[in-house]
Amino acid sequence: MVRYNVNLTEKTPSTIRTLVSDKIRSYNETRLNDFNKTLRYSELLTEIDNTDESIISNDTEIQMVKYYTPIFEVPQNITFEFGQSLENDFANILDRHPSNYLTVLSSNKIVVDGIVCEIEDDGLGNVMLISGEKTADTLGERFGFQTDINIGNAGESGDEVHAKIRNIGTINYSTGRVDIIKLKISSIVNGGELKVFARPKFKDIFSSNQTILTIRNEDLSVSVSAERE
Repeated sequence: MVRYNVNLTEKTPSTIRTLVSDKIRSYNETRLNDFNKTLRYSELLTEIDNTDESIISNDTEIQMVKYYTPIFEVPQNITFEFGQSLENDFANILDRHPSNYLTVLSSNKIVVDGIVCEIEDDGLGNVMLISGEKTADTLGERFGFQTDINIGNAGESGDEVHAKIRNIGTINYSTGRVDIIKLKISSIVNGGELKVFARPKFKDIFSSNQTILTIRNEDLSVSVSAERE
């Protein structure tokens, strides 16, 4: 989130968003986009703040992402090496939980066994295949869960609940290694690759001599808040 003072500029939120996006792309081209590079979190925040004199502050979230192109309808073992420690300070995840619960691991949507799924971790070192539904009753019918599990307001009409289908692998929070076992993907929702995101324990992100550290345009999202001071 980028906050800017409308009293200091005539620029619109859309213009500020474009300027900040361009600044991040420039940072990527000049400081990253190669092997053995390090994204310095404080440095990136300073670059964003200096984009325009009207910018008050920014709250930038960093996630790492790995890509994999699966062979559809073939069970595959997949390993992701994030190469650094992952954040593991979140509460352990129940088999059924509100979709807005924070997890270390997440993914784009994929289709497995005819069900639209995502990948999450449970906070205990297990990687889960989960599916989202709009009501707890629907989840209970499909996956056989009791619908009286206490998950706060999740499960009420209109709220999305994530339900665990099964464990599909393990995650090592200390090393950043993720192992997925015999996952048979039928398709990727909206096409493209399987994308697995991970929250780093530390804000600075570094790469080895075998990994290019880059910020892809498709993974860059900038929101802007216009404020008066």
